[in-house]
Amino acid sequence: MGSIAYNFLANSILFDDNEINCLYKSLLDSQLENLLQDYRQHCLSNLDNLTKEITENKSSLKVLSSIEKMPFQTLKQSALYFDQFVIYDPLFKFTHTESEANKIITEYLGFQKNGIDREELAQATRLLKAITPMVAADYVKILPISYNFEPPKQSLINLPVNYYADELPKEILETFTNKAIIKSMKQVDGGWEILDSNDLTPGLFITFEDLDENNGSIYNYFHQEFEKTDDPNRFHAKMSLASYPMDKEEWDIWAFQSVNSSAKAAFDKIYIENLIANDLKATYLTDNGFTANLLTQNLSSNETVQTSSASQFMNLELPFLDRVDIDKLMNIRTFEADLFTNFRIELERQFRELRTITDPNEIKLRQENILHELGEVQVNKISQKLDSLKRKGFADALVLVGGLAGTIQTAGWSLLASALATVSGYRSYREYKDNLVENPSYLLWKTLKK
Repeated sequence: MGSIAYNFLANSILFDDNEINCLYKSLLDSQLENLLQDYRQHCLSNLDNLTKEITENKSSLKVLSSIEKMPFQTLKQSALYFDQFVIYDPLFKFTHTESEANKIITEYLGFQKNGIDREELAQATRLLKAITPMVAADYVKILPISYNFEPPKQSLINLPVNYYADELPKEILETFTNKAIIKSMKQVDGGWEILDSNDLTPGLFITFEDLDENNGSIYNYFHQEFEKTDDPNRFHAKMSLASYPMDKEEWDIWAFQSVNSSAKAAFDKIYIENLIANDLKATYLTDNGFTANLLTQNLSSNETVQTSSASQFMNLELPFLDRVDIDKLMNIRTFEADLFTNFRIELERQFRELRTITDPNEIKLRQENILHELGEVQVNKISQKLDSLKRKGFADALVLVGGLAGTIQTAGWSLLASALATVSGYRSYREYKDNLVENPSYLLWKTLKK
């Protein structure tokens, strides 16, 4: 089973390898924008069906990831544990277009316009092509989650009552403000530069420690004047960027308000993602400590054996992962589900014992020992045992018994005795093979062997 989104991409120039490699050089920005708008309409018009593809999977080991730029290796590693992995559609964010009001403000502030970021677009389509086997196996699902966080087409006027200090419960707001990183921005040619120290500039860049320090909220301070019109429901607004340096008291109040506003926006994103995960009957996955602490300490998120094991597994470095053949792994997940289940059950059994340990160094050492045992020691033992079987000739038993089956009834008792001996060898081989299959690491052995 595939994805509805891929029904569009399969026949689109967006998925053409030559175009991807040359960053869509043959297409004008306007042509690219039209292609992306077509893709947007395809996704939004099929949103109910895209969602249904996910909700039909009733597994308790289904996750929705809040990681917007999903690394391929994370998906590959997750395939060893999770039943289904729902991610942000990496292509959909390129389909959003700015409102006219936002374009005017952007131009006024001096931000340089470079059109579509073709390098990022190519990275998105490369990822989508790379995960095609995972999508085909019904393991990875893509959703236009970013649609929920697009700014409105019409500009909104918000009154900062109490400087937005009452927008969140006190305990949650304090969680954000204690981690707030405030940096001043000064205007330069082509945009704004983030400064290492705070200054009384009319530009701010706000992030939160351990949340998303590379991507934050940008604020500019405008002086505003409002004029009445003949229509009582309309007014004219005049806006001008504040001069540098700003009044310190005014700047401090504005910075305080901006932190509160950023906190509300960051919280809303986490909250909405959790609502989506709940609707999909999926577990919410985050890659940062800030969100994890917010959910466990302030929002009473419950941990299970499965989620605890998943967290431990996803925080490990797997040295053998690069050698795992993703096509083989997807085939095993689809056609030999017992092997996949055995491996996951063994992980949960091993990791369950670590839940009572509080020393992070001891946890790390034990995790490494578990993965070394499963990924190296047991895989080598399986290879050695199969080599031993081949040397004993058991591996040839299946071929021999197939050749003898048609001649037993006509060739006399001597041949029948030989056939029984061969069947005995075949039975021994099957017993050995069954024992190997029951080894949780047999899944890894099958994907790692050449």
